[in-house]
Amino acid sequence: MKTSTLIIRTPEGIVFSQLLAGPVTRFFAWFIDQLCIQAAMTLVGLLITLLVVINSNFAVAFYVLAYFAVSVGYGIFFEWSWRGQTIGKRLFRLRVTDVEGMRLQFNQIVVRNLLRFVDALPAFYLVGGLTCWLNSKSQRLGDIAANTIVIHAPRIAEPEVWTAITSLLDRLNSVDAVDATSAINPKLVLAEEGMRLLSAFGWGLELERCVRCGRPCEEGKAALVDPVRGGLVCRACGGARLRISGALRARLMVPALEPEDVDVALDLVERALEAHAGTGGGSGGDEAGGRRGKVAR
Repeated sequence: MKTSTLIIRTPEGIVFSQLLAGPVTRFFAWFIDQLCIQAAMTLVGLLITLLVVINSNFAVAFYVLAYFAVSVGYGIFFEWSWRGQTIGKRLFRLRVTDVEGMRLQFNQIVVRNLLRFVDALPAFYLVGGLTCWLNSKSQRLGDIAANTIVIHAPRIAEPEVWTAITSLLDRLNSVDAVDATSAINPKLVLAEEGMRLLSAFGWGLELERCVRCGRPCEEGKAALVDPVRGGLVCRACGGARLRISGALRARLMVPALEPEDVDVALDLVERALEAHAGTGGGSGGDEAGGRRGKVAR
């Protein structure tokens, strides 16, 4: 049965999937590669014009050998140097890999590129295209012989958590700990980036409405906050010990804190991390309340 996804199970029992590239996308990548090969052969043709003057038969033989070397060598060179990619494959985000998910070997690259001429018969990759279309793993004859597949390698967005951590480290690196006159406050940086990191982990504090009943809090109004429960808790739902002003609540949501906000913000971050990551003394009841708050929100 033909499928667009190949499921691979390693001997260690790890299962992962690969998104197979279809014949149409592979044809476009091949077309780009052919343009590159033809550009290289144009340069060879300039040399041939000089050889024709010496011996026309030798020039023809040299051109045939050069075309074979460039056509096969192009794929071998780039797929080995770029870990399974050529110029065309890179443009279309395709990559050659081992069918079992193992590291691609040099002999596999050589085999699949030597058999490229068979796949290209009788013209425009008809044999290879039909084989790829009918094969359950979208393999052409060269792939079958070399035990390889061609997969999509989509661009993966940088994780939000990594972005937050990188931002924190960059800002801390900008702090000159030796220079006492530095305008940058390390604790302020930790507080702001700590709030962003909570959001990146999906643990951001709800500062606009009660986490228990969902009742919105008026803009600019002071509110009661319980970081263990996940944010604001109105008086009707039991309230919380910590009361923050409307101005501080607005700055925490950005976050863009003032020096006087640092201690409160760091306390919120620390208690939220303790509740979610289990690094401290959040009680079982508080943690349960936090989970119920997330459902209500």
